[in-house]
Amino acid sequence: MPRLRWSPLLFLLTVSAVPLLLSSFAAASEQPSARVTIPGNVAPALQDATYMNHSDPNAVLTIVVGLKRHNEAEFTDLLDRLYDADSPDYHRWITPTDFLAKFSPSQADVEAVRQHLESHGLTVNRVSDNRVLVQATGTVAQIEEAFAININVYQLGAETHFSNDRNPSVPASLKDVVESVAGLSSLETMHHASNFEQQPASTIFYTPPQIASIYNFPSRLNTFHGKTIYDGTGETIAIATSYTYLTSDVDYFWTYFYQIERTGTLTNICVNGCTSTLSYEPTLDVESAGAQAPGANLIVYEIPSSSFSDDDLLYSQIASDDSAQIVSTSWYACESNTGTSVMKTQDASFAQMATEGMTVFAISGDYGAYACDTTHLNPAFPGTDPNVTAVGGTTLNATSLFKYKSESAWACSGGGASTYFAKPTWQAGPGVPSSKKRDIPDIAFDADGNTGQDTYYQGAWYTGYGTSYGAPNMAGYWALVLEALKGKRTGNVAPLFYKLGASSSYTTDMHDVTSGSNGCSIASGYKATKNWDYTTGWGSINGTSALAYFEAHRNGGIYTQDIPRALR
Repeated sequence: MPRLRWSPLLFLLTVSAVPLLLSSFAAASEQPSARVTIPGNVAPALQDATYMNHSDPNAVLTIVVGLKRHNEAEFTDLLDRLYDADSPDYHRWITPTDFLAKFSPSQADVEAVRQHLESHGLTVNRVSDNRVLVQATGTVAQIEEAFAININVYQLGAETHFSNDRNPSVPASLKDVVESVAGLSSLETMHHASNFEQQPASTIFYTPPQIASIYNFPSRLNTFHGKTIYDGTGETIAIATSYTYLTSDVDYFWTYFYQIERTGTLTNICVNGCTSTLSYEPTLDVESAGAQAPGANLIVYEIPSSSFSDDDLLYSQIASDDSAQIVSTSWYACESNTGTSVMKTQDASFAQMATEGMTVFAISGDYGAYACDTTHLNPAFPGTDPNVTAVGGTTLNATSLFKYKSESAWACSGGGASTYFAKPTWQAGPGVPSSKKRDIPDIAFDADGNTGQDTYYQGAWYTGYGTSYGAPNMAGYWALVLEALKGKRTGNVAPLFYKLGASSSYTTDMHDVTSGSNGCSIASGYKATKNWDYTTGWGSINGTSALAYFEAHRNGGIYTQDIPRALR
């Protein structure tokens, strides 16, 4: 079966009837001298695209302007202290109110950006709660004039895109205010990492109880759980997604498996408007997380598109709400298609979540070492962000009783070295490259279509596969861990997995995956090796055994009182 890939909804911006000589490049040719360029705001993939024509100047776009944090050096120092076990501030999380008072852009910054946009005819629609984002709508001509760019139509392979032709610029007075402008290019879009097919009788597929049993989760879904049973009661998982799902699907899924017995709540929050567009992705995310942590509350944050401008608002809202201890996202962008300033703006949201003690699981992507099906090594964002834990994919084999047997690297498990994010100091251990860039994945989970997972979508059963299953399942598992730890937040747990990987507990608490590769039938990719590697990171979790490790370290430099501290 051909692999199905999400085709993002595009504005097909048509050619202007006005001759190009007279109107197409007027905006870019009239740049005032007192302007500064916003670097890293052109998708790298544009260099491989072919110019077709100038966009219709009357076409309407919605953009999101990202603003710079205040007190950047102090914020970086705070983040370091929060994750330094020798610091008195270790895991003493701050609140959104703390962040707003100390690190958010000022109201004056917001008004300066508003004035600039409105002076060029754009309409400001909203400002994010943390004042980091300003959303506005305007015509192509107005946006070109505001940022001294041209927005053109390009051909990239078989796809047609619109994009700015250069980095935007703003008045010099906004030099220390504006970080990025999202929405100028449809090259910058999010993809989901899930695929599905109707279930043939010959296919191996796993149910939630079987997954819990194979990975030895400490829950009643695990047939072999013994006396260690948790269900995530008291914890909240935020699902970050584009589009929506049918409540009837997830309810049927949860009740079909009698072991699940859901008691947690399910809430939807629309960010930038609600949508009726159904998608397989949020369906599997909600079903998987809710199944593995049936007592946990789920908050599904939905956006109506897969654009970066909507995605910026999505993560900013989750950070500002601070309503969940755990976040799961199964959407990704290719670093090669994404400007660095746009990634920096989204990193600001993930960094805020890290200071608030939120644990984020993201996927590593589904095209192996070549995200977005290119022939170039290309990792997936936000998995490459150092404030999240990136989950890769495996081929999972179990005994007839659904006990763990073996795993190999799934051929399409995303992995590689970031081209943008520096390697964090905690990313070290046996097998970890000594390079200067962030490496992914950190851990792995079942993802192969030949060992897929049950999903109920639009009234029918499907076998689903992809790294998309890893993030919500690990989010469900982590809700069990937090319940065992009496609800104390753990924040960014990627460093914790590297501590575990370098410890004597690694061989019992994780499944080291040492065979397979992630070329995804595109090229050779990377090979799985002993210890950490670019295909599966440290491997998959041995749930109950690893929980014992996490509990044993609760008073040994891993967990502290979950009390927000006063900022210095």
